[in-house]
Amino acid sequence: MFVVEVNGETCDGPECMECIEGCPVEMLGLVEYVTQNGGEKKQISGVITDMADCIGCGACEATCPTGSITVTEY
Repeated sequence: MFVVEVNGETCDGPECMECIEGCPVEMLGLVEYVTQNGGEKKQISGVITDMADCIGCGACEATCPTGSITVTEY
């Protein structure tokens, strides 16, 4: 089994989507949600993973231009 970790601090999310387009099993996707911090709402987008489908090929890690993705086997 493999774990795909996405660093939300450096990931460009919807502006990039290289990892989503590069994944041969379509186990990556975008999620959008709203957080509320001190009464201020902020919409956030990020990459999510469906680990059940991951084949550990590393395509997402290789195509990420910001180096925000790591794939490890456990």
